[in-house]
Amino acid sequence: MTKVQVLLSTFNGEKYLEKQIESLISQKDLDIKIFVRDDGSTDGTINILSSLSDKYSDKIKILFGLNVGVVSSYFELLKQAPCHRRNIIDPGAPKRK
Repeated sequence: MTKVQVLLSTFNGEKYLEKQIESLISQKDLDIKIFVRDDGSTDGTINILSSLSDKYSDKIKILFGLNVGVVSSYFELLKQAPCHRRNIIDPGAPKRK
């Protein structure tokens, strides 16, 4: 089974967060681990993350922090997630021809 680690930084994402994480968890034939760092959310994001972490304690690790911005938040995740190889997917990156 393929092992995949997903790094996710959240900030006031309550509207789509649960659906997003449930979609990741439901992927077939993957051993998935999700590392989430909340960047100081002030909406219901933290409650949703806590609930999902309880539900999927073997798949989700949550880090809570102060608002440091998306770049610094991801660097914190990179420091915390044990990994041998990293592939970073940037949906805004130019497509290869």
